[in-house]
Amino acid sequence: MANRLNNLAGQRLGMLTVVRRAPTSRGRTYWFCICDCTPNRETPIRMDVLLRKAGTRNCGCLKNAKAAELTRKPDDVIGYVAAHDRVRKARGNARTHSCVACAGPASDWALRKDALVRRVCPSGPFAGYPLSPNPSDYQPMCRSCHSSYDRDAPWRPQPRVVRGITQKILSGELAAGSNLPKLQEIAAEYGVGTSTAHRSIKALSTSGFVELAGRRYRVAARDGWWSF
Repeated sequence: MANRLNNLAGQRLGMLTVVRRAPTSRGRTYWFCICDCTPNRETPIRMDVLLRKAGTRNCGCLKNAKAAELTRKPDDVIGYVAAHDRVRKARGNARTHSCVACAGPASDWALRKDALVRRVCPSGPFAGYPLSPNPSDYQPMCRSCHSSYDRDAPWRPQPRVVRGITQKILSGELAAGSNLPKLQEIAAEYGVGTSTAHRSIKALSTSGFVELAGRRYRVAARDGWWSF
């Protein structure tokens, strides 16, 4: 046994390189080993496990990688929160980066508007929000710049309602002179609150697409429209 103890140092076992003997713990002998995945870290592994014919041949990294691969959701079903978790795992916390807009400390990972890989979250509190399974499609931003960057983004609640109603007006689904649906109906259709629906109608009124007629808003005549 003594020869075996002395001869382990320097041996190559799979991904492990035995470095030196570790202190004995509970009557069991351990050896410090370096795994190829982390050359700067020494991992203590039991001697009897190392000497087994089918014993440990890595620090556990392959097992962890396999488990991560099994639990990794496919790109086509990943949700909004999981997509942001993937960004943090791949690129770290946004707070360790500088904002791409003002160069100050960042706080959020913001999806770039020119991201090529994008799909919409189908359900949950972030339904209608875009996401990308590719971490490189995100950029670090501070809270203020992120808010300004997304203010006119089509996935935000108010621009989404404005864009939807505008398309209905331009397509003729809502004819000139017809009343708009009630606020509650608009809010239910687009999944927003009545206050957001009201602000959206006010924005359409400012743009000239709708006009106030009594207590209801109606689609304005085409000669009253201007480019939205």
